[in-house]
Amino acid sequence: ALHTATTMPDSYDYDSDGKRRSKKKKKKKHKSKSGYGSQPAREKEWTPRLIKMRDMILAQPGNQNCAECSCKYPDWSSINLGVMICTECAGIHRGLGVHISKVRSIEMDVWQEDWLVHFYKLGGNTQVNKYWEATLPKNAKPSNHDRRMLGEFIRQKYEQKRFLPREGKDDDSESGNSDSEQSVSDSDEEQRRRREKELRKQKKKEKKKKKEKEK
Repeated sequence: ALHTATTMPDSYDYDSDGKRRSKKKKKKKHKSKSGYGSQPAREKEWTPRLIKMRDMILAQPGNQNCAECSCKYPDWSSINLGVMICTECAGIHRGLGVHISKVRSIEMDVWQEDWLVHFYKLGGNTQVNKYWEATLPKNAKPSNHDRRMLGEFIRQKYEQKRFLPREGKDDDSESGNSDSEQSVSDSDEEQRRRREKELRKQKKKEKKKKKEKEK
């Protein structure tokens, strides 16, 4: 019997016994161009635009002193809470967890533009502390020489929310959680609206009482 020659498909290979076996195709690994997977590309250096924004932040009221212990020339920050802090307080902030405080250096880390924009909108240490330290007694802040007291104060301030405005203590606040209660300016606006709402309720009650008396 004659055996006709057949061409072998390219996708197969043959071993020494003439048995057909499939070729294993090598999968190509696709590397992310940014190096951060699906995350947006991060700034690699301080551009003139970012430096200008950073300088505007450093010039904001209160940012020349640590928001927690008043130590001069802080070079760390909590980018979601919007406060400038010293090295000692930065270590304590890290201990709170990133769900409360996201710590970055103003010198060693390159900030993304949206961080700078958010930080600037919060208004600086003085403005932010008007919210977080609204009911804090004067001269009650500990110095940075007593780390234990300082740590307790910072936990009371952000974890326990001990010094919030009276009206805001019962609110749902995941703050630090929700990026510094969204914005201190926003919280002021909310408080104004609440006060107006309460005034309207009082006026309605007074009108109702007058009508009842007239009857």
